[in-house]
Amino acid sequence: AAEPNLLQLRRYIADKDHAAVARFAANSMGENIDPIIVELAALTNLQIRVAKEVYDEHLITGSRDRNLMIAMIVIALILSVYLAYKIIPMITKPLAVANSAIEKMASGNLNIEIHDDGSHDEIGQIIRSTAAITKTLQKVERDLREQINAAKEGALSIRADAKQHPGAFGNLVHGVN
Repeated sequence: AAEPNLLQLRRYIADKDHAAVARFAANSMGENIDPIIVELAALTNLQIRVAKEVYDEHLITGSRDRNLMIAMIVIALILSVYLAYKIIPMITKPLAVANSAIEKMASGNLNIEIHDDGSHDEIGQIIRSTAAITKTLQKVERDLREQINAAKEGALSIRADAKQHPGAFGNLVHGVN
């Protein structure tokens, strides 16, 4: 239906019949354009509706994802605080025991007993080394005290086995012998 009207419009334009072109625009053009405009309006409304549905879907998904992310962060923080609360004493308590023992030895108190918790990490090694130092000093102190007490009683022939004491401690015991 639009094809004959288009041919007619071309003739009016070729003939330079301005009045006929004006009548065509007022009467016939609307009949040909109105169905297209109606379809374009329907298509535009469909696009707007689909875009709104997608936007609303993303709002819901985005809100859910944001809430999930916040929940995960809160759980991670709570877990971190809990683990710190549990782990820090596992480090500080053995170190405090070792520190206390070393301070007592530094002040001359060798009446110390350190219990090895059996851990194989660096803190366990520090505890075992501190216990070994304590036992070595206790042995040297015991042997030297026995020699001093024997010397006080006049028994100068009593000797300590310097080979039982490592390094400089053995040299010290040997020197007293």
